[in-house]
Amino acid sequence: MVASYVVAWVVPAILLVLVIVASWIGVRWAFSEELGALRSAPLFNGLPIGKLRSILRSAVPIEFRPGETIVKEGEKGDAFYLVKEGKAKVLVAGAEKGTLGPNSYFGELSLIDGGPRAATVVAETTVYALKLTSEGFRRMAEKYPSIARLIFLKLRGLLAAQGESVPYAEDHPIDQAVLAELSGRIRKFRDTDWSAAPPARRRWLRK
Repeated sequence: MVASYVVAWVVPAILLVLVIVASWIGVRWAFSEELGALRSAPLFNGLPIGKLRSILRSAVPIEFRPGETIVKEGEKGDAFYLVKEGKAKVLVAGAEKGTLGPNSYFGELSLIDGGPRAATVVAETTVYALKLTSEGFRRMAEKYPSIARLIFLKLRGLLAAQGESVPYAEDHPIDQAVLAELSGRIRKFRDTDWSAAPPARRRWLRK
């Protein structure tokens, strides 16, 4: 009787718990990899984990077929992309400049200022990515003013690192126009708007 009860109820319950735990670990690991990739972008580097999670939650999944042009050099940018799976090539003035793979990103400056794309990105294989649009970013910044403040301070820091004078004090009121102006200034010193994947991490990202 006891043996039958164990087989009928306890064993399935244990298996269900194991499946749930394994799924949770898998999701957490994938999310941690995405956080690490997002953090590698200079614009988001240094933001707390909670803020990075908010940014990722504002992104939407998108798919590109092999040979499809994801963004085109010179066109107005309106989104940031974080590659989850697949490979894409980066072209500048028709010359291949690099390859993007899982956890690579492109479009961080275009996300802020809507400026022209610095490169063309073409999918070599099927590419699965997360897309954060400029509109989505603005909504998120309005909902979480602390994120807009942190990015504002980050933009100021990137300019200061180039020896440039920064036109705004740290406590200056922030709006989209201010962020776009700072991003436009940074374009003078950075001719790329993309990066290959950061080195893989072997440890968990903590809260």
